[in-house]
Amino acid sequence: MRIFIASDDPGTSYQLREQLLGLGQECPASQVVPLDRAVTYLQSVPRTSSAVSGSGEAAAAESNRDLVFVILSPAVERSLDVVRDIRRRVHPRHLFLIGPTDDSKVVLRAMREGANEYLDVAELAQELPAAIERLRQEDSQQRGAKLVAVMAPSGGTGCSTLAVNLATLLARQPGGCVLLDLETAFGDLASLLDLKPLHTSADLCRNVTRIDRSLLEKSLVRHDNGLAMLAAPLRIADATHVTWDGLHQILSVANDLASYVVADLSHSFLEITAPVLAQADRIVMVLRLDFTSLRNTRRVLEHLEQSGIAQDRLVVVANRYGRPGELTASEAQSALGIPITHYIAEDPKNVNRANNQGVPVVQYAPSAKVARQLTDLATSLSAR
Repeated sequence: MRIFIASDDPGTSYQLREQLLGLGQECPASQVVPLDRAVTYLQSVPRTSSAVSGSGEAAAAESNRDLVFVILSPAVERSLDVVRDIRRRVHPRHLFLIGPTDDSKVVLRAMREGANEYLDVAELAQELPAAIERLRQEDSQQRGAKLVAVMAPSGGTGCSTLAVNLATLLARQPGGCVLLDLETAFGDLASLLDLKPLHTSADLCRNVTRIDRSLLEKSLVRHDNGLAMLAAPLRIADATHVTWDGLHQILSVANDLASYVVADLSHSFLEITAPVLAQADRIVMVLRLDFTSLRNTRRVLEHLEQSGIAQDRLVVVANRYGRPGELTASEAQSALGIPITHYIAEDPKNVNRANNQGVPVVQYAPSAKVARQLTDLATSLSAR
């Protein structure tokens, strides 16, 4: 899904792009064009790579997944003519018009000319997140896979271990699971599963225009438990090759490969992986019951709220629960202002041995308390 802006107002265009970026949506400056060039430019933009191999109605549908924002200029009639021409000649997935709402006739005319929504420029900070969230929910209902993002606000929470075990359990569901290691610089999921990948997310992103089902399947490394994984870059220097466009395309293709996609973001969630949070059906927030972890979690919760991510998509998990000297559950929930829904026990004996052998603990010690609690978490996430 690409985003374009047609505008003669640089200030509002900049404001819109900054807000989109905060919501995990990318709109390069090259995709902001003047009103009088908008239609010609949009008609000249090539189809997305996944549509190239299609034909007929399927290819047309794939090529019309773009979002277009038109910013109303003082020349109202000219702006509305642009809206009409974009709708009739370009056929984007969703067409927004942004402007003042003091004249209801202009709003009504915009709808008649083909705008899907009219956003109040004075309330853009509030209305834009809600509009993007509605589109995300539409995508969630249309696509086959359920996307689960696993993230941690601070280190030492066992986020990657939890992601591996969740993906292992979800891989047992009909349709299976694809695990994405999106900790771009220090991903360690391959080690936790004792896998030796030949290809990584960086390799795919270097060839973003070629990413399709066949290429992604060839890049996945498979565990004998049925789980398929896309590894993180093997070298720190390669992390720079992982791009927003590449992740969008990887997610789009992965949705057709399995019933579940688990993305381990660990600590990189505020960087290149923001689009994953924007699309995720469930966001598993992994924390410890200590002051530092709770403080960072509270800061992340505030950031997600400002980014328009609904609280009902969050699943807060206290991992490594039961360590000496930690805060109580009631103290932690009071500090967060949001319920902790799952508690995963501290079990260094089983978890460390499992990790060192490259076996998920739910396989290594399936009857252990920690494995049963992880199973309960996976069961709650698999409920549609």
